[in-house]
Amino acid sequence: MRVYGALLWSLGKVVGTPEVMRIFVGSFWDKEYQLPDNAVLFDAEKNDLMSDIQDLPKNSTVRKINEFAKRLRHVKVHSLVCDTLRSKFSVMSLSSNATQQQKLLSYDKLSDVFHKLAKQHSLHLGDFPEPDEFRKNVEELDIKMWEFERLHQGYLQATDALLANEMPLLFNKLGRDECAKQ
Repeated sequence: MRVYGALLWSLGKVVGTPEVMRIFVGSFWDKEYQLPDNAVLFDAEKNDLMSDIQDLPKNSTVRKINEFAKRLRHVKVHSLVCDTLRSKFSVMSLSSNATQQQKLLSYDKLSDVFHKLAKQHSLHLGDFPEPDEFRKNVEELDIKMWEFERLHQGYLQATDALLANEMPLLFNKLGRDECAKQ
């Protein structure tokens, strides 16, 4: 039985996850049920719980692969953002590089850069950092964008190949391994 409503609403504030939690209802002791009315439900819930526990290693691997893919997308996004910002520094400008960087890191400019990169490279805006947070981190770490090296296209191609080709192979291998165990 999945319990929704007030219980899940309250738990959602405590547990920081967007997924709806599964709540198992039952009697998990070795004695007979005092009221046999819900015996079928309790037994089904107990079997579901045992099945979920057995799937934990597989689910853990899937989570790790998904987390790795997410980090890889973030690395790609940060690389593109830094390369784009670096390329906007003008050698011929009368203002200093620090002044140019301050202008580039304004909310509107960063937001525009993020949207253009997302459209140009077919990226999801959710993979981009918040403009204010990005600017704050650059300022706190005293990063000088104009000193970055150019982004090598081979790195982007390798990242894209990993995301497009290798990640699905990992999931396929995981699925075959699970079928072989059964």
